[in-house]
Amino acid sequence: GCDGYAAALSKGEAKETNLCAPGGNEVAKQVAAVLGVEAGEVKPMAAVVLCQGHHENAPIKLDYTGLKSCRMAAQLFGGPKDCVYGCLGFGDCVEVCEYNAIHICNGVARINPSYCRACKKCVNACPKHLIELMPLHETKAAVLCKNRDKGALTRKECKVGCIGCMKCQKNCEQGAITVENNVAHVDYDKCVFCGKCIENCPVKCISIVEL
Repeated sequence: GCDGYAAALSKGEAKETNLCAPGGNEVAKQVAAVLGVEAGEVKPMAAVVLCQGHHENAPIKLDYTGLKSCRMAAQLFGGPKDCVYGCLGFGDCVEVCEYNAIHICNGVARINPSYCRACKKCVNACPKHLIELMPLHETKAAVLCKNRDKGALTRKECKVGCIGCMKCQKNCEQGAITVENNVAHVDYDKCVFCGKCIENCPVKCISIVEL
């Protein structure tokens, strides 16, 4: 957190001045000047919701009428959607975002990278762990799914859920994609956006993300 980071810097326990993502390089330079150390570089990042489970893609299994909170809804059979890994769309991430960067669109949270400051509050607020930081001003491939069920079950739960077929992993020459627990994940540092994973994905759960 901010207070803990500031305390660690003042005590000399933290050596890096580039851990304040919202402040960016300007704050890193100012902190370094105060401490008399060399400033580290802040890599611009923005948050992305890895889910496409909107109303047309993900069926509803129950009529939830409780408190409009993702964390509360998730405690009732994993939430109202068939896919227990997907975005519930009640906006816990919206509530914690101080930059008005997140909105609920057709039942799924979406983040405006122009407003996002990579503070990670939405990352911590999501009970499904669907939000990740991606490099800003770079084009990357992203697997917009976190479903860990086997392929046959995933197909029933979401039209665009990852089925763990490994075609993306086999066709990635950079070794940027790995499939674990029936779901693929992209290493953004290795991804050069060749597009082969997108071409070979049978369910189209991998998309272009340009922040």
